[in-house]
Amino acid sequence: MNDIKRLLFRDIKINIKSVLFKLGIFFIFYFLLNWAEIQTLKLCQFVDTKSIIIENFKGCEFQSDLSSNFIVPTKWMLINTYILYVIGDNFFKDIKANSKYLLVRNKKLWQIFISKIIWAFLTIMIYYSIMILISIVLGTIYYSPYNDMIHYYYEMDSNSLVITIFILYSLTSLTSCIILYTLSFKLKPIYCFLIVIIMFIFSVFVESSFWIGQHNLLLRHVPFDNIHNLTIGYSILYDIILSSIFLIIGIFMCRKKEIF
Repeated sequence: MNDIKRLLFRDIKINIKSVLFKLGIFFIFYFLLNWAEIQTLKLCQFVDTKSIIIENFKGCEFQSDLSSNFIVPTKWMLINTYILYVIGDNFFKDIKANSKYLLVRNKKLWQIFISKIIWAFLTIMIYYSIMILISIVLGTIYYSPYNDMIHYYYEMDSNSLVITIFILYSLTSLTSCIILYTLSFKLKPIYCFLIVIIMFIFSVFVESSFWIGQHNLLLRHVPFDNIHNLTIGYSILYDIILSSIFLIIGIFMCRKKEIF
């Protein structure tokens, strides 16, 4: 445990500047994008913190006929892929540059693997916390109660909505991260990224809970969708099981491999 803690502190120390820079650029873009969207939304619908959070994290509904008014959830895709880029890019660069040094100092690849996952999860929680905070601030500043509310506004209270979004998005990103890191034992970084991104794309167009992205598409969950019976509890269980499977596979592969 002490070795993992030492490796974690090292990861934080060497990656913090790079991660903060990448996240900072994204948060500025995210803030400006939200500001621009709010200027349009407040002309036609009720705007407050809750409605902005829903708009930002709703994803898309199930739709059997994709040719009929189907809107690709570009913001949802951007949110999921950018955090994957941040944690993946730093991981691959560090491993490429310092894997021999780390193994000489630590001698246990599985501990390096675990410390990287813990570091990634901390980054993921910061990422979603700040995005939710930005939504709250903008919703407070641009409160506009003069139009109709979105039709699913009352399906969940504000506190439950924030907690649900944070859990679903954080767990899905963590699971994606573990899959990405585990694939890196056998594949080049670009192929690892492509595989996980393709999984998210399939999640949008295929009505199956098998695909990982399905589990943080908010509008496909009960109580927003009561037809397909995809519950929040099921998605949490799915992420825990899938991440555990790939974590075990990753640790097993660490014991078979001396270097990345």
